[in-house]
Amino acid sequence: TGVINNIISYYKYNLQNNKMEDDGYGEYYDNDETNRYYNDSLDVEIEAEEEEVGYEDQYGVQIENLYFEALELVREDQTTDNIKEAIDLLNQVLDLEKEQTIKSEYGFKAVKWLTKLYHKTSQNTQVKTHYLKLLNEYGDILAEKEKAMTKLLEALEDYKDVDDLFDVTFTLLEKQGNKKVALRLELRQAKSLLKKKDWNRLEKSLDNMYAACRLPDGSDDHSKGNILLEIYALSIHMEDVKQNNKKLKELYTRALNINGLCNPKTSGVIYECGGKMHLRESRWNEAYTAFIEAFRNYDEAGARTECVSCLKYLVLANMLSGSNINPFDEPRAKAYSTAPEISAMNNLVESYQRKSLADFERILKSNKKSLLDDEVIQTYLPAVRKTLKKHIFLDLVKPYINLSMGFIEQQLQLSKSEAEGLIVELILDGVVDATIDQISSVLYVKNTGGSTEANRKYISCGRWAKNLKSLSQNVLMKVT
Repeated sequence: TGVINNIISYYKYNLQNNKMEDDGYGEYYDNDETNRYYNDSLDVEIEAEEEEVGYEDQYGVQIENLYFEALELVREDQTTDNIKEAIDLLNQVLDLEKEQTIKSEYGFKAVKWLTKLYHKTSQNTQVKTHYLKLLNEYGDILAEKEKAMTKLLEALEDYKDVDDLFDVTFTLLEKQGNKKVALRLELRQAKSLLKKKDWNRLEKSLDNMYAACRLPDGSDDHSKGNILLEIYALSIHMEDVKQNNKKLKELYTRALNINGLCNPKTSGVIYECGGKMHLRESRWNEAYTAFIEAFRNYDEAGARTECVSCLKYLVLANMLSGSNINPFDEPRAKAYSTAPEISAMNNLVESYQRKSLADFERILKSNKKSLLDDEVIQTYLPAVRKTLKKHIFLDLVKPYINLSMGFIEQQLQLSKSEAEGLIVELILDGVVDATIDQISSVLYVKNTGGSTEANRKYISCGRWAKNLKSLSQNVLMKVT
């Protein structure tokens, strides 16, 4: 009866929680075998597993009872005592299994759970012992249990010798001829190494994976496009973190030429890193295009956090390019308008398009956390501010032939040297035709880019006024 009740309980849980899960980087796993939920008490990931009933003998019933009892303890209340008791029960499962001629499914799961629980209780020696036991005694079904092994290694991510565990797993899989499973597992390890910024091991791992996806002539094997894109995404992400633009550009170009279907989140990573690369090269339009693609892919993958980041970056690139297009006019972007960071960026765009320096600075000041905490925004914000001041300056000088430098400094909130530097840059770029008299601190304007028509009107008005003055004088002379 106890066994039946436990089985019914787990089936009900699985039916209520049968969802697809993202691994956080781009791969999805179907939870037919394993459904996850979270308990905050010890920050432990719990699995509610669908179990198959197949043991009719006395030992089989006892093993089932003990296994489910242990799992129920950890599922309901993860106190230290409960975990200790669960460990005892799972060890009893293994003791009973010793009397069986065939290794059971419950034995595999019991060792897997013991490895996790020993890790959670910091019993490092036992972690390695039980993981090796899993490989040695259940190695023949390792390929079938790829998802379970992947989840186990994820749970052991912060274990000090986790890379050694990966290595022994690769060795066993390769001996069995399961190269595809070994490659997917190595990809998982590479993601872990990226998080830890272990560049030496990561580069070796990437080289191994590239070698497995190349043709004899050394070129990429496009028949393995899906896994290749995953590998390229990792390489590109690594070079982006290291800010190695030369290598990143080479990888980015190659990745875009690969024909393959991968998770949209992986494509999002590639385009986002490409956008950052273009930002570092001051290629604002290309950066804007890349961030749009990244945003669309992240949105398709349902990765809201990454969507919000990419929206901020494409707005940044849009302002740097001097475009008057509002990125939030796109329907997909509007769906994220309620996010605090996006609301702040939207207000920033509006103030930028109005060329209101006061509003721009006010919005930045009142949204420091949501805007300035982002390293990319913080890096390029001075360039955005400078671009805005250039636009304000060009509007400022349109009606004038000469202006006081003091007036310009006041309007643009710049020091004397900063104002001169900005104007000199515009003169050298051919945007404005002007000269600065540094002795008298006066700017003499001949022409401003984009305002030829306006200047022509002012010159015509001047001539008209001059002619009127001459006409009035002639009339007065004749009258007198």
